[in-house]
Amino acid sequence: MKTKKCKRCGTFIPPEAKICPNCGAKAPKNHTVLKFLLFVLFVFILFVIWPSNSGKQSQDNNISDSEENTNQQVYNQEINYGDYHWGDSVTQVSTSTGLQYFESMTPGWNDAYRLMVAPDYSLGYQIQGYGNGQFEGYGIANYSMYFAYQDEPYDASPENSKLYLVKFNLDTLDVESAYSDLCNKFKSNYGEGKTTNKTGNVVSTSDGYFETEIEYTEWHGQNDTGALVCKCVPKEGSPDSADNFERYVVVSFGKTNSDELLSNLYKLYKDNAIKQ
Repeated sequence: MKTKKCKRCGTFIPPEAKICPNCGAKAPKNHTVLKFLLFVLFVFILFVIWPSNSGKQSQDNNISDSEENTNQQVYNQEINYGDYHWGDSVTQVSTSTGLQYFESMTPGWNDAYRLMVAPDYSLGYQIQGYGNGQFEGYGIANYSMYFAYQDEPYDASPENSKLYLVKFNLDTLDVESAYSDLCNKFKSNYGEGKTTNKTGNVVSTSDGYFETEIEYTEWHGQNDTGALVCKCVPKEGSPDSADNFERYVVVSFGKTNSDELLSNLYKLYKDNAIKQ
């Protein structure tokens, strides 16, 4: 049987004694039961609660990683257009195509789904062609290649401009099937894309106000590159003339961060204008 020691005189006394038989001092409490309970609690935490929480945390991390991979699903190569590369100058492309270039508006990636664009910036050059060739079996009604001024250091000369966006307007009456066909072809090349639906508002001088239904799917690749397919159709009840310019399929390739690049370029343009 275990004994306990009197704190005053040091005499060993029975565990059930409440006072020391030698000096009459109050006997110390027996902490055996308390120690046992603390030991049981420690074992419970070590082998039951902690493994459970660790497993839950690991599961949460796996879910988070899975969501991150899904949200950041990007084609593992740079997306280019044909034999051209982002950063080619307008003089290079003009020479290879035999087409003239001119100073132009500079739409960003946020305008890549539009047929007609009116951006805030005119910070570069454009090459435009009509009825020239085919794209994936569809005739090209017209296309545009956009080049921005060089930004580091700021330079507006054509030979130092940089290709950043190419847009096609396809010549097809069956917009729905062309859009679906092109999306399937792009998926086979770049994987799943992100689809967005919008309502367009159009004001015509001859027919007044009407709305369009816009749907586009985009794919992102390495180095801020992307591809996009868009369809636009007038909503039911729109005037017949709306089909002439608001029923189309547009395909775009370009730099997905071009809106930010153009915004920074515009600041450099203003600084340069002030210096001049």
